[in-house]
Amino acid sequence: MELTIRREKKHMISSKMIHMYCHAHHNTDKQSLCDHCQAISDYSEFRTSKCPYIAKTLYCINCPTPCYKPDMKKEMAVIMKYAGPRFLFKHPIYFIDHLITDFKTRGRKK
Repeated sequence: MELTIRREKKHMISSKMIHMYCHAHHNTDKQSLCDHCQAISDYSEFRTSKCPYIAKTLYCINCPTPCYKPDMKKEMAVIMKYAGPRFLFKHPIYFIDHLITDFKTRGRKK
């Protein structure tokens, strides 16, 4: 998969999860984010755009050297914990693709 497509895919999935979380916890409409969640989304996109391991792994959990700051890593963990299980019902195609891609990239040497 081309690197640009991988980066876009990773950001799209993260963005959808951040939107789900923000809508449920900060009472925003489904199209917008609060300032805090927008900052998290921007940070995620920035880190993804600079990731040197995107060719090897699509997901940060599989990365040999995570680049998120500890506080942002905690924020994303909370978001993923909330949105992950709900993602199956809101976006089943993306969820299945996420599982397949995760399974394929987990076994790769880092």
